[in-house]
Amino acid sequence: MTNLPPPITNKQSALKNIDTFFADIDNQPEMQRRLSRVRAWYCLKNNDGKFIFAPSKFIGYENITFKTYFEFYNKGLTGGETEHVLKDMFKEMDPEHPSWNDVNQALNEFLMKFGKRRNKISRMHFCGSLDNEARPMGTSAIEVMIAAFEKLIPSQQRIFQSKIADMS
Repeated sequence: MTNLPPPITNKQSALKNIDTFFADIDNQPEMQRRLSRVRAWYCLKNNDGKFIFAPSKFIGYENITFKTYFEFYNKGLTGGETEHVLKDMFKEMDPEHPSWNDVNQALNEFLMKFGKRRNKISRMHFCGSLDNEARPMGTSAIEVMIAAFEKLIPSQQRIFQSKIADMS
């Protein structure tokens, strides 16, 4: 059995991995060829205010490098495993988010640099700091409630809906 790199355990590791990916992607033609296959992009704003991106399968493993990534690519590295760890560290970006157009344009420009296009079924996730930009007050609380509601089983959802209806 191959010893895969362990999944990350904290957001700082993910952020470090995004920096690693973005800093060296220009020197990685094999990875550049795969960019259109990415289904889950993760982004953050760097210190210069620029959006930088990396795929979940890259950033979700501890101390990942391009060498390690390619060594284990066909030996069990999975986006599913990384998505599971990253879901509590990043938030999926909704196309209705006020920063969507800026982030989407930045991702498209990044990909075009390598002659690639975004996978039509790909998703974008962002670091929490972006979540506070250009948002109406109270939006985050509503989104938290919606996310909690979606995790309820159907019978609990009906009870919740009934209680909300009783309040109005």
